[in-house]
Amino acid sequence: MQNILDRISITLTFERLKKYWDGFKPVAFAIFDDKDVFLFNHPKFKEEQYIKLVKTEEFHACTCILFEDVPTAIVDTTIYDSFEVIYSLVVHESFHVFQHLSEESRYPDEILGFNYPIDFNNIHLRILERKRLYEAFVSTNLIEKQQKIKEFIALRDKRTELFPDYVEYENSVETIEGPAFYVEYQALTDISSNEENVIGKYAEQLLDNNLSHINIRSSCYNSGLFICL
Repeated sequence: MQNILDRISITLTFERLKKYWDGFKPVAFAIFDDKDVFLFNHPKFKEEQYIKLVKTEEFHACTCILFEDVPTAIVDTTIYDSFEVIYSLVVHESFHVFQHLSEESRYPDEILGFNYPIDFNNIHLRILERKRLYEAFVSTNLIEKQQKIKEFIALRDKRTELFPDYVEYENSVETIEGPAFYVEYQALTDISSNEENVIGKYAEQLLDNNLSHINIRSSCYNSGLFICL
């Protein structure tokens, strides 16, 4: 853990964050294992770079919590064996805190997500939509790239006509999670020696036809990322 703490302290800087997203600033965050919590940037503990706390039940999973009335990103280091992944997730969850502090209001109506209809036409168009989005990303020809973007938008518009509320739900998830995955991706590529492997993981998830309709919410994370890209 000490190695992770030292590397986090050196790597996660204001200069790096603003490179990942304009205006992105450091926020309170914590990394933890089975026994200990290490809290950074918390306004109630300004005198130390980080402080060590005994782990309590509120530190669970990778998410954002209110700790001592301060929005705080938290990451469970026991789930991952790579510093690069832990670092990118700290950036990801910190971005959600940044969104909250920036008064982001375009959050999805999760009731719509729970009731998302299983419709063959929607699934078919959604799969095509994702393919066009990926093709636009990988294309090196500007005219072709613009054409693929137009096709992606046309498919999204067609689905909006058929399922307006549910496509709006997707738009909202992409709006919130897409940028968080974008800064996560930026963080990974920033410190990874193999950028191609990084984008390959996200591309595989984007183009997974089963994921695209089995878990609508999580499948929007990757489409949101590629829209940002």
